[in-house]
Amino acid sequence: MNNFVKEKLPGDYLVGYPHIERVRQNALMLQKKFGGDKEIIEVAALLHDIGRIKDSAQHGKYGPKISEDFLKKIGYPGEKRKKVVRAVAVHGVEDWDTAGRPENLEEKIVYDADKMDLVCVSWLFKVFLLCKTAGLDFKDAMKHARKTLDKNYSEMFFMKEELKQKYEFLIKILDEIEGEIEK
Repeated sequence: MNNFVKEKLPGDYLVGYPHIERVRQNALMLQKKFGGDKEIIEVAALLHDIGRIKDSAQHGKYGPKISEDFLKKIGYPGEKRKKVVRAVAVHGVEDWDTAGRPENLEEKIVYDADKMDLVCVSWLFKVFLLCKTAGLDFKDAMKHARKTLDKNYSEMFFMKEELKQKYEFLIKILDEIEGEIEK
């Protein structure tokens, strides 16, 4: 499974396999702390962004189907497969309107594990690069960064308190940049 993900996703630090591995490690740490089915959590963490092989911007839309097909192909048990696919489907706030919110412990752990990798300085650079590629001006990129950071942080289930200092640091950086832009 690890090889499948490594092969399919690029080596990009921010959205490729290095991100997947960080999320997997985060998920395993959370599982040790809070419990849950370790296998479901680890498999879902590995597959959570697999939809990027079809469309990075809408990976949440494609990830569940790609995960389902892959897990069926390798003979992964049906009940476990459903749980993994559901955790993949609900790992992003942007997909909650269609897929629903994380409900069980495993889904919440995969969600938080992914968002833990978002609350970091390198994530800000990713947002700015992606916004530039999408043709947004810098002020719009700043608004997008703040909105995304606020939304994802505020929806965390377990790690909000542990990441509060990092979150506040990132907000301070955004405030500083906005202040410089407005001069």
